[in-house]
Amino acid sequence: MGTGAVGRSICPSAYLTIHHLAFDLDTVKLLMSMFDTDRSGTIGFNEFAGLWRYIKDWYVLIHVVPRES
Repeated sequence: MGTGAVGRSICPSAYLTIHHLAFDLDTVKLLMSMFDTDRSGTIGFNEFAGLWRYIKDWYVLIHVVPRES
């Protein structure tokens, strides 16, 4: 049984693909370090929820807002 945490060793395309946009490994490492608030080397559920919200907000800003302008 797993810990429920996501580590850097997991392939980025396996868990950070949003709207068919895959993130490269360097980007995943940067994002993980930004949201690994307890510096454990993994991100738990709450940290991942923050990361997911951050990515979705940027996606909306870049892809949705320009269409509405």
